[in-house]
Amino acid sequence: MADNQNQVKCRQCGGTLMFAPGTTSLQCEFCGAMNEIDKSNWDYAGMATKHNFLADISDLPETETEVVHSVKCNCCGAQTTFSSNVHSANCDFCGSPITVGGDASSKRIKPQGVIPFKVTQEEGRNKFASWIKGLWFAPGDLVNKASMESGLTGMYIPYWLYYVDTVTRYTGKRGEYYYTEKQVKQADGTMKTEKEQHTRWHPTSGTVYKNFKDLIISGSNTLGSEGDNLKKKFKFEGMVPYNEQILSGYKSETYSVDLKEAYKEAQDIMEREIKDAIKEEIGGDKQEIESKQTTENNIEYKHILAPLWISAFRYEGKSYRFMINGQTGDLSGSRPYSKAKIAIFIASIVAVITLLILLLK
Repeated sequence: MADNQNQVKCRQCGGTLMFAPGTTSLQCEFCGAMNEIDKSNWDYAGMATKHNFLADISDLPETETEVVHSVKCNCCGAQTTFSSNVHSANCDFCGSPITVGGDASSKRIKPQGVIPFKVTQEEGRNKFASWIKGLWFAPGDLVNKASMESGLTGMYIPYWLYYVDTVTRYTGKRGEYYYTEKQVKQADGTMKTEKEQHTRWHPTSGTVYKNFKDLIISGSNTLGSEGDNLKKKFKFEGMVPYNEQILSGYKSETYSVDLKEAYKEAQDIMEREIKDAIKEEIGGDKQEIESKQTTENNIEYKHILAPLWISAFRYEGKSYRFMINGQTGDLSGSRPYSKAKIAIFIASIVAVITLLILLLK
């Protein structure tokens, strides 16, 4: 993470500028003037370029890499980036103190694109308030007692986008249902004809071709399930070429999950989707995959930054983290539950089922 990147000054009063969500302008924190960003040097070709996954970082041209001064938080693992004159700070993900010592500089793959913030901080607060009010089985006093611990922090999070062409050869079986009739004796001694389901299996084999694009994997290991829920919501058509002015006034995290490590998660996702594609091709009522062999071709990637509002709220001494997708406004977070409400709900279901049984008898 880097604090308040690229502090550009206002052309009108010289004040500090901050990127205004939903615009292509920087807004002055003092006079409120809007300063349009100069887009004449934006590298759209660089944003569209896909890089060879097998190439080493040393093979990349200098324009596609950067040297960062970063320290890993010992508590949560976030990779924090500081300017060279900063010696201590707090981690934006967990609040733990961080001491910058020694030479922590490293060469990193530079982001190609940025998905800018569209959701303002005020809109984020309103979404949090609506979310708290709409939670099912929440404690009755949660709305009044839930207090945001440190406001909303706007963060640009690193992500990897993968592009892969796959060819999978498989063997398996297609199951088709058929039915026979049988006589079943009832409790009153009478006989009743019932249908019995069977499966007739047929051997099958084939080849499935599946191309993956914009397969998004987080380059941060600090986001947890909340971040996983939100990464699928980003819309890549809103991406612009990487430039530091878009980051003005916000913080950004450098990747702590590198290209090769993140690809393992991408492979898990691809494997699940390939299995689904094989079962769809097999068809029938049931499917069994006996063997499969996947070849991955033309593996390419992009490195981008995308926006999240990150915060936590406290209830009865416990902290609950939540995040808001800074582009779409989708929210994901942990929350407390009311055991009493859940018990009443379960008891109500049991009572309804019991009543239905009594009525049927």
